[in-house]
Amino acid sequence: MGFSVSYLAVKNKAKLEILRNLSLKGTREFEEFFDSDYNGADLDNGWYLVVANEFQSKIFKESSLSRLSQGTELLTCMVEEHLMHSVATGWSDGKQIWSVYHAGDGEDNETNLTSEGDLPEDFEQVKEQMFSEQSGSKGGVDYIFDIPVALFTNATGFRYDYVPEELGAKPFEKLKTLGTP
Repeated sequence: MGFSVSYLAVKNKAKLEILRNLSLKGTREFEEFFDSDYNGADLDNGWYLVVANEFQSKIFKESSLSRLSQGTELLTCMVEEHLMHSVATGWSDGKQIWSVYHAGDGEDNETNLTSEGDLPEDFEQVKEQMFSEQSGSKGGVDYIFDIPVALFTNATGFRYDYVPEELGAKPFEKLKTLGTP
């Protein structure tokens, strides 16, 4: 079984404003890992994280992301390990600034990568490293899948398949939906 998740992080914006924009509410119940449909966590570096346990979550609408990114930075990442799809986007001041997408289930799955916009400073370095690892691989591992994931992780410190100890024993608050954002 693999991960199928969508997550976003907003820099230096109040948790309540973020949740309100996504039509979510905190429950004050905490989990070790993001096992509920929706979870939130304060990261140590000024980012607030929201995780949805579905690929292309319906709560991550363009209108919500546009509102949330007003006056700040917002990043998204979506991962579907069953198909080896991954995508990351960067938003600022109401607009999507960049996107990086990998679909690992096609004919060119080892090299399939689409990128556009004003990409993060570390994009070329991450891309070069992962393509190098892919070319040295004997097969069975899709390193290109990790490019969007690494861009999100490098900026926020969060990776969907690893919870750092510094976040504490139960860093993920269960969130519940309040309706459609």
